[in-house]
Amino acid sequence: MPPCSRMRRGQWSRPRNPRRASPPYPSVDTLSTDTRTKLQSIFREVFDDDQLQLSDSTSRETLESWDSLGHIRLISAMEDEVGVSFTLEETEAMTSVPQILATIAAK
Repeated sequence: MPPCSRMRRGQWSRPRNPRRASPPYPSVDTLSTDTRTKLQSIFREVFDDDQLQLSDSTSRETLESWDSLGHIRLISAMEDEVGVSFTLEETEAMTSVPQILATIAAK
């Protein structure tokens, strides 16, 4: 397989094998399940709440401790744990669990 190629600042991708019938990467559904599990751990650590349960309704409006500093800590922890970098626009748009999952899935 050819080495990774640089696409945009902070993003790497592997060229896809055109002969392969299915994509070599996990489906969005699988990614969402795996990512939800990671997000649960990240949220609990960042917001120091071992009982925190994420749902599709979890957002900056519904979680009191998710303030501006908490948001920066959350983004930083996600970048470290998930291994992606987010643009300023993505960072500003990720204000709920569904938005976070969609942004990570798009990477």
